[in-house]
Amino acid sequence: MKTFFIYIVFTLFSVTVSFGYQWNEVMEFVDDCRIMSSDAKSLSVDDTIKEAKAFGYIMGVVASKEYSVWRLANESSKKWSIQPTSSKDLLTKSEKQTYGYIMPDNVSARLLAKVIVKYADDNPEKLTKGVISLVEDAFMDAWGEK
Repeated sequence: MKTFFIYIVFTLFSVTVSFGYQWNEVMEFVDDCRIMSSDAKSLSVDDTIKEAKAFGYIMGVVASKEYSVWRLANESSKKWSIQPTSSKDLLTKSEKQTYGYIMPDNVSARLLAKVIVKYADDNPEKLTKGVISLVEDAFMDAWGEK
């Protein structure tokens, strides 16, 4: 039964990733992140779907950011013949230049959701922006230069 439930959750995760959030659904996204960041042991089916949708969206933003940073770093090293001490060094420099912050390694999706919820609670005026802008602003606030 547990295997079946995990299969259902991942299937829902796959489907919800493709739907995402529209730019004007910021409050829905924040509410879904609030569910995701909670320490609830059991969730209703509706809350599980909302959690999966938020998880998929956050991971999509993070994955696209990592890919664009890798691509930019790779192109910059070729164009300018940069010889970094390591590929990690090159990625870190590119990430900081492109996004203004460096996300810690091995950060959990739950922590990312908590960062987004805290930022939304502390900055309600930012909820008029699109979802991606809110996510990027939250990450900048958490890990950018102060």
